[in-house]
Amino acid sequence: MKKTAIYAVTLTVISLGAGAVIGVAVDHQLIKKRLQRLHHDKIAKFQQARQGGPKELFEKISSALRLDDKQKEVVKQILEKTRNDIAEIGKEAHEKMLTVRNESNDRMREILNPQQQQQFQKMLSDLEEKGQKARRFLQRRLSPQPPAPGEAPEADEHLPPPPPPGAPEDFPEPPENF
Repeated sequence: MKKTAIYAVTLTVISLGAGAVIGVAVDHQLIKKRLQRLHHDKIAKFQQARQGGPKELFEKISSALRLDDKQKEVVKQILEKTRNDIAEIGKEAHEKMLTVRNESNDRMREILNPQQQQQFQKMLSDLEEKGQKARRFLQRRLSPQPPAPGEAPEADEHLPPPPPPGAPEDFPEPPENF
């Protein structure tokens, strides 16, 4: 009888432990899928916002305000000038930012010994490489190019395919510190 009780307790503990491990694994997968879906949704919303370019803006203004032909021409010119001005401001800001960053790096190099300077240069190179990868990724995500004839479309391992229409939102919200 004593052996039977020991076996029963042992099997119960093993069952509870296995259940807990499986529960944690399943929960982790559900949370991971939920976070991936949220990330995918954010990218999709950003892409939708970007799809409304100058032409769509002009059409919306023209239609909503019922502009005549003369007004349409003036609005086109205003929007084109605005777009060019904003692009120029962005270019100038980027150049100024690079100048400030380079000056900062130069001042830091002045106080470092040769070994530290090498380490610092490697750190900067690594950061630049990560930045280039991020820019390439964003470029691919924001303006996907169709594959060349005879070429398979590029798979994106970072994001799962979007959920099918009408898929239930039954995933739990991830914990705050996840």
